[in-house]
Amino acid sequence: MSIHKNSMKILFILLLTVLVVGCLPKVKKDKSEFVKVVIADRTFKVLRGYFDGRTPSGKDSESVVLEYSLPDFEILPPYTQEYEKRRELISAGLQRTMLLEAERNRPPVHVSASNHLGKDYMRQEGDFYGLEKYVYPVKEGKYKPYIRDDFFLERDSNGQITSHLFCSPPNKDKVPSCNHRFLDKGVIYKIGWPVRELPNWQKQREAAIEFMDALEIKNLK
Repeated sequence: MSIHKNSMKILFILLLTVLVVGCLPKVKKDKSEFVKVVIADRTFKVLRGYFDGRTPSGKDSESVVLEYSLPDFEILPPYTQEYEKRRELISAGLQRTMLLEAERNRPPVHVSASNHLGKDYMRQEGDFYGLEKYVYPVKEGKYKPYIRDDFFLERDSNGQITSHLFCSPPNKDKVPSCNHRFLDKGVIYKIGWPVRELPNWQKQREAAIEFMDALEIKNLK
């Protein structure tokens, strides 16, 4: 009889333990502060904040998008808590994204640039900070004039296209901007900045490359 009672007592304790443990809050495993991203056979260690709440990709990707504020490539302030700060960044043209694509998965820069040139763009005479400038003729739309961005080409000493830019023409956009598409070490970049920085387009490119180079993990074995 005593053996039966002891067995029942042990069983009761075990059941009680299971119930108590089941009621305890589960401890979530903390996510790493960094995300390892592989693109174009290059590996980068990127702070999770640069994905701005989106699910980052850690595998060898065709493309990766990072979000940040200029001029120092800082992580954006939290959206819900810092809404006004984000509005200020947007109004100043400083909240930006960077698209990174593996070169092998995309058309060469000179091919995409040539495709745009076939769409009625006309070259403008003069030197524009070392770039060629092309404009699209304003056309009448159903409700308002149809205006396309100005188009700029960079060429090397052999006349080959090495990069291209789209920039807001006057009176087109509320926050006039430029987007620059270029290649560096197997990665095609697409970066943006306020149109007022057009004279500094080379510095903007160098800053983006330096930013990504600093995140790269080298000498992996």
